[in-house]
Amino acid sequence: MLTKNTIFDKKKMVYEIALRTTVPTLLLIGLGYLSRRIGILKAGDERVLNAYIYYFALPSLFIVDLAETKFTLEHVEFVLAGVTPILIVLVLYTVLYFLLRFSRDFFYLLVLTTVFGSTAFYGIPFLMFAFPSIAENLATLAAASISIVSVSISIAFLEFHRLEAPGWRKGLRIVGKRLSKNSLILSILIGLSTSLANMDIPYPLSTMLHMLGNTTATVAIFLLGVILR
Repeated sequence: MLTKNTIFDKKKMVYEIALRTTVPTLLLIGLGYLSRRIGILKAGDERVLNAYIYYFALPSLFIVDLAETKFTLEHVEFVLAGVTPILIVLVLYTVLYFLLRFSRDFFYLLVLTTVFGSTAFYGIPFLMFAFPSIAENLATLAAASISIVSVSISIAFLEFHRLEAPGWRKGLRIVGKRLSKNSLILSILIGLSTSLANMDIPYPLSTMLHMLGNTTATVAIFLLGVILR
């Protein structure tokens, strides 16, 4: 039974989480915006920050957090809970595409704007700010599992859209080649393989990966301010 003190404590916790997430997020966005406004960063510099996150910080976070996760049935259920909605929506859009016969371009646009969310760039930072001591590994696991599906689907749809005439064999070859070079997909597979093989990452390498991975949240939110400017 809920008492007044319990309700007060829950409300207090909600307010504390709201402050932990909104205040640092807004401050970092403001700094990013200010850096462009006063000319510390120039137009085009956001590409450098984006590349740093995409090729270094986020892959490091994926590798080290997934490698240190000991998977159980609950983890599998957690992954399925994140991935299933994407697959359901994809099936729904496909059915509507064949029933309503709208254009292929519109179908691709619907899929891309639905499945390709910012679960990694901005979802992980949000949860790390909200629950600093416990959320990182679960946030990484959710983002990694969703990224495998969403990035694969997005790359596939973009590549098939670029083909002038639909050719499944050619398209699948191109998609396979692109996925094999994608830094996020590769880092997720490395992290999962390390965990399932019950291997430990050597301490110096693990330290470096943690240092790089820990910059993901800060740089991603700062980058948002730069992009908004």
